[in-house]
Amino acid sequence: MPNVQARGAYTPLTDGNDDEFYGEEDISLVTNPMRVNDEEVHGNNHHGGNVPTSSERKFVSFAEKVSRTETKKLMKGIPRDAFSLARIMFLLMGSGILVPGICYQLAVDWFSVIFPSQGDSDSFNLLDFIEYILSLGFNIGQLAAILLYTIFMWRKSVHTLKAQTFTVEQFIFMGYALNFVCVMVTLFINIVLVMQYGFDNKDETYDKIFMLACIIVLNCLVGVGSGVLSSAVISFAANFTWKYTVFFLVGLSLGNAVLSVFRIFSRLIWYDTAQGLFNSIILFFSFSAIIQVICIIAFIYLLRLPITKYCKEHYVNMQTPNRDLDEQIRVSRLEKDMIMEQKMKEEADNVSYKSSSESNDLPTASTVGAINNGGGGEGEETEDNTQTEITEKPQEPEDSNINELSMTWISLMKRLWSPGLGIFITFVTTFSLAPGLITDIKFYHDNKSSWNPIVTLSIFNIFDCIGRALPNWKRTILLTHKQLWVLILLRLGFIPTVIFCVNPLLINQPIWYAIILALFGLTNGYCCSIGMASGPSIVKAAQQEKAAYMMSFFLNFGLFIGSAIGIGVGYLVHFTW
Repeated sequence: MPNVQARGAYTPLTDGNDDEFYGEEDISLVTNPMRVNDEEVHGNNHHGGNVPTSSERKFVSFAEKVSRTETKKLMKGIPRDAFSLARIMFLLMGSGILVPGICYQLAVDWFSVIFPSQGDSDSFNLLDFIEYILSLGFNIGQLAAILLYTIFMWRKSVHTLKAQTFTVEQFIFMGYALNFVCVMVTLFINIVLVMQYGFDNKDETYDKIFMLACIIVLNCLVGVGSGVLSSAVISFAANFTWKYTVFFLVGLSLGNAVLSVFRIFSRLIWYDTAQGLFNSIILFFSFSAIIQVICIIAFIYLLRLPITKYCKEHYVNMQTPNRDLDEQIRVSRLEKDMIMEQKMKEEADNVSYKSSSESNDLPTASTVGAINNGGGGEGEETEDNTQTEITEKPQEPEDSNINELSMTWISLMKRLWSPGLGIFITFVTTFSLAPGLITDIKFYHDNKSSWNPIVTLSIFNIFDCIGRALPNWKRTILLTHKQLWVLILLRLGFIPTVIFCVNPLLINQPIWYAIILALFGLTNGYCCSIGMASGPSIVKAAQQEKAAYMMSFFLNFGLFIGSAIGIGVGYLVHFTW
């Protein structure tokens, strides 16, 4: 059995490229470089290779000794993610990005109290579409922010990570600060409205219209902050292994799920009254502001972790080179030992074949003696050729890096169109129905009807969080981004299914409502995690950060188009059919 490092330790590859690393915890079982060398020597002897003399061993081991020494230094210098602290920080940072936007969505019942609808049920009223307007405004701000961020950061080289990371840090801090300010201003507006008009004032005034317009604008600004954060944090996470990206995506949904549960308990405490809604909204927005502060603290702590400092100082991208997520998924965890053993045997056979074919080029004992005695002639020429080969070999990755950096936007799009389009269709399907149409599903009627949007969004958010966490579970069946297309296309069937839960009412049992919403959220989270993690993993290391920008663009563009379609679907369901 090969010697395997402890879980969480990163081991440098020994393929001639000292700038790329991967870890056992995220890729596969990794053998010790010293053991690989022993296997190569054993393979040479097994296949009848000439046993080197002591002088030959001394000469040949010069480059090996240098390589082993540098390998030991690198292995000692690469920190491990102790207690998964970096993952936890990404989880916390993700949990605060979408929380302010969900804040506005879950406050719809309160807005219906403070901004009452005037007119009959058959006439068009702006407040009847407040869920769709808030969702669309949030996604417009998010899409605009990610476009500007991508244009600004696109020309930056990922190999200047130390200089670029400072800019990314600024974007992350500004995003959380903007969300914090918007949440606090919205909280202040609601307090002013209650102090000025109370709870029983049903009149439409210019002050109320102005306040409602301010809330919609603040909702768009929260979308801008969330768009900047989602792009910046996911590009920052792309410099780690793909599971750090998955943890960030789980955090995005975890914040929504926790906030939904928190909203239910606040409603149970203060009941379904105007005063109770106001108290719960005050606590709700205050909790969202606290989450933003926690995210800022988590990011500051993440920057101080040794593994993050190592990435910044050494410009090392820890994704596996030339091995995408699809290949990792196809390799079963139970078969890794067997595959690695077979791979080591094949490598040993190749090394022995090369050594036997190049045996005439190796220095003899007489040549080594001539070099040690100060002799010239062929001995000096052999040494010069050996040193030249050693010094010129590390220059090969530089040409590949130049080619990677010259990759255009179009060529990168050709690599990412499959997972990118999958993410786009996934979120078009999701946001065509959520949060607008699914909040119209009637779990309760009459005096409990205000619970409907809270219950439906809570079910969706909780199972969405579970779906995003599934790829981290060892027993989960992971699909490649090509196999994922089957599930993505099947999810389109949720559109008519949810419509039949609203109008025309063909599905009218609460148990079916719960099952449909649970499957809807579960498949959305699963497709999101696999799709977003597949994007950066199918490109070269130099392009992984740009790939993260593009995948984030596909995601947010899907949010925008889905929200726009959701308004049309809502209008057709309520006013046409």
